Amino acid sequence: MKLINNLLLGTFMASLAEAISFGEECGVPKNTVMDIISAGAGNSMILSAKEDKLLNEDFSRQFSCSLLYKDLLYLHDLAGLLKKPLFTGSIVKELYGMTFAKHIEDLDFSAIYKIMKEY
Repeated sequence: MKLINNLLLGTFMASLAEAISFGEECGVPKNTVMDIISAGAGNSMILSAKEDKLLNEDFSRQFSCSLLYKDLLYLHDLAGLLKKPLFTGSIVKELYGMTFAKHIEDLDFSAIYKIMKEY
């Protein structure tokens, strides 16, 4: 269940990061994007917990990208044994895998925002 919970954790964080960075790309200030998201469907414990990190781009580690990647990799392996595809889980695993190429794998998992903002 820890792996399944971390599937949601990683997927939701990646979706938040993408939505926030896309809003910024559209010209909306980050704090406004986050205020609107938190008043709508994007409101969550994850957004509340990571709001300051995202606003201040302070990605000091609480739970690292590398640890989340490890859990998503284990989950992917388990899904393979069960012959069960993981659609969003596979994509999110690869996104967190990119943190190694960018040398940010030891930062907090909310640093996926840096990946989303770059692309």
